[in-house]
Amino acid sequence: MAAKVLRCDRCSKRLRNRSWSNSVAFTSAGTITAWVCSGCLTVEEYVDSEILAATREVAISTDGLVVSRPKIRR
Repeated sequence: MAAKVLRCDRCSKRLRNRSWSNSVAFTSAGTITAWVCSGCLTVEEYVDSEILAATREVAISTDGLVVSRPKIRR
């Protein structure tokens, strides 16, 4: 079975390896609701994603939900 191709929900562009790492996933209640490529992000969304990346750790739980917790510096 072939893997599902990820596409930007705004421009329908394929998210390949290089562009996938620069994309942002929007979540609601632990499930991914939308993928947006870096070209379609607004300035506010970009800044928000950078702040979240600097302050939160994100992972996928054993039941498949996206979970996050604050980054702890030691």
